[in-house]
Amino acid sequence: MKIGIVVEGSYPYVSGGVSSWVHMLMEQMPMHEFEIISIMPNPKTEADYRYTLPKNVTGVTTLALTQRATRKRRPEALSEAERERIKTWMTFGQVDSSIYPILENQIGTPEQFFSSRLFYQLVTESYQEEGQAGSFIDYFWMWRSMYAPVLDLLQAGLPQVDLVHAASTGYAGLIASAMKERQNIPFLLTEHGIYSREREEELLQASWIPAEFRSHWIQFFHHISREAYRKADDVITLFERNGELQRQLGAPVEKLSIIPNGIDVTGLSALGHVLGVDKLRIGAIVRVVPIKDIKTMIYAAKLLQDMLVPFELTIMGPLDEDKEYAAECEMLIRQLELEQSVLMVGKVDIRQHLPEF
Repeated sequence: MKIGIVVEGSYPYVSGGVSSWVHMLMEQMPMHEFEIISIMPNPKTEADYRYTLPKNVTGVTTLALTQRATRKRRPEALSEAERERIKTWMTFGQVDSSIYPILENQIGTPEQFFSSRLFYQLVTESYQEEGQAGSFIDYFWMWRSMYAPVLDLLQAGLPQVDLVHAASTGYAGLIASAMKERQNIPFLLTEHGIYSREREEELLQASWIPAEFRSHWIQFFHHISREAYRKADDVITLFERNGELQRQLGAPVEKLSIIPNGIDVTGLSALGHVLGVDKLRIGAIVRVVPIKDIKTMIYAAKLLQDMLVPFELTIMGPLDEDKEYAAECEMLIRQLELEQSVLMVGKVDIRQHLPEF
């Protein structure tokens, strides 16, 4: 069987929990072939790989959100019903993955669509129906920014596979839904974290979005997540609370399953434990990126210091995925005078450190 694995901001360009999980999954299924569809913010090349691909990986298709579709296509005349379906879908009225062929083949290129009378009417009507009072120009460009990656992804060339497996909703779930629709294949969806909730947290703090448009962006990510939930044959996550959130966000209850992360008990128990008698030794295995909120961890360490608790916190995880954020964390450690107690050691062999904590 040939399986398509769709990931976003992850394998094989970014190390971390989901990437390690994908790598392990493929290594442990040598009887199957895998095609990686990797969605990244910017273009990447093979030189950027953080992993040595298993031998059963037959190809990697990298789709950059900033990379415009290059295939030429002529816009087709749309019926009134088709135009209404586009508006209903783009204004989050209902999920409708059967609209993908229209967006893939009938509206022309994204640039042609954004220059069309249909798009202008759609944005104008939405602006009026929402009772917006902010800049219409900003609102118009918000729509373009929101749907440019969607249309580019839907119009991208994708590999033929027997089954598609998305490791999140969002853009990965969108692509997997389109592949199921296009190729008539099964679609499995696994969520480690709840994608649309994570995007919501980021958007609420984002300074680049005018406050009056934040709710629109949040609705957008919930909308495409609902679409993935409805289109997937199975929706799997790690624990019950995540399953409850998925159900609240629109996942059909009959599709939900819980598969907890496995733990290599034998391998870990053999490491032993070195008791620390002089101080409390704390380890954090975590990517140093904003969604992990490392700064709150550092502030918590400051509370321990103020309480005169002898401790040492070792933060283990790559420092190069968001260099600016990592530098801010290191500066915060210095500002709070925690240099002797909080160590950011980068990507290390975790097993060498675990016995110390």
